[in-house]
Amino acid sequence: MELPAPRYVAISSDGELSGYEMLTELSKEKIAPIMYYTKDDLKIVPVFESVRIAKEFAKRNTNRKFAIGVMEASDAHISQLSSDGFAIKALQWPNKRQCSVHVIELSEGVSTHNNGRR
Repeated sequence: MELPAPRYVAISSDGELSGYEMLTELSKEKIAPIMYYTKDDLKIVPVFESVRIAKEFAKRNTNRKFAIGVMEASDAHISQLSSDGFAIKALQWPNKRQCSVHVIELSEGVSTHNNGRR
């Protein structure tokens, strides 16, 4: 399946940071907590073609108290995740998954998207 463009990934504090702290990490520290799931021993980062679907995925697959968000994934981000051993899969629906968070250090700036509260 070809990856959509633009590509959005769900991010989550995983309960470790507040929403404000997570945004600070993204913008100042250039660290992003990207959500992934495991299927058949393969770690998969889902990408979405819209902010809305990525946000719904994050909402559906995290504890209600966790800060969540959506980040636009550049080619460099996708390449970095692949180098870290993750498969990248385009999803068209916010399926329920058992998710974890992988933190990557960003070499470039990031575009975050916020279209309202959780």
